[in-house]
Amino acid sequence: MQNYLQELSDCLEDLIASGYESVPSVLARVVEIADRPPLQILLQSHLPDVDLKEWWERARVESKGMAGRARLEWPTDRVARVALQLAVCRLIAAHELDFLDFTYLFIGFQGNFDDRVRWFAGVVVKPLVRDVSRVAELRVTPPIVENLFKHLSSSGDAQLDQLILESRDKFQDRNPQERKVGLDKLWDSWERLKTLEGERKKTSISRLLDSAASAPEFRALLAREAEELTRIGNTFQIRHWELGTVPVSEVQQVDYLFHRLFALVWLILSTRAANKD
Repeated sequence: MQNYLQELSDCLEDLIASGYESVPSVLARVVEIADRPPLQILLQSHLPDVDLKEWWERARVESKGMAGRARLEWPTDRVARVALQLAVCRLIAAHELDFLDFTYLFIGFQGNFDDRVRWFAGVVVKPLVRDVSRVAELRVTPPIVENLFKHLSSSGDAQLDQLILESRDKFQDRNPQERKVGLDKLWDSWERLKTLEGERKKTSISRLLDSAASAPEFRALLAREAEELTRIGNTFQIRHWELGTVPVSEVQQVDYLFHRLFALVWLILSTRAANKD
């Protein structure tokens, strides 16, 4: 894996030293490296699907047809950012997106063509190489969990969304201690999620579970699961470290508890988002 990361760094250096005509060929190398196993497998397991054309069209509309008026804004979430930056490289490498058109939209007529190469290297490829190296430090979690990570709906609460993303990143770390931190953060997320429909937790969680299940039997199942997960959080050393709480000492136990709670969080947020559409 380290060899691939070094090759990406070499591409960045070559891009900085290139003229604008060479940009697609250098980016083609970036794409080729990203598409080689095992890096390809790692990226596919972590990167979400992104709609680059929608992102590009939004930037074009924002610019109102004037060069240099669009703002280059990447997602704050690392894996989403890598997915979008890699998609830009793919389109330019395939000549489906013109390099000069891309730069004109964001920086207008500043500098000469080769200055644009340096700008692009600094704001697109350098962050991409840096973040790919950090994604490479993540472990591959089971496919079903990866799929839920990729399609997790926003709660509408910025602090809750950030907590969930932090818990996901920690849980995907190869270090077992970091994964335990991810479990703690997920339980913090669970407590905050309970107040999405109001400050009174019992009333709020009842509304959330009503939204997540129309069948009485399934609604009752979710109520039991929510109560049990809350009890687990209070009984074991997850968020709470009082005397009498039980340590969660095994990596497999951390994985089990994370999967169990995350499944419920995912169900609540996805059905809540669907009901609002």
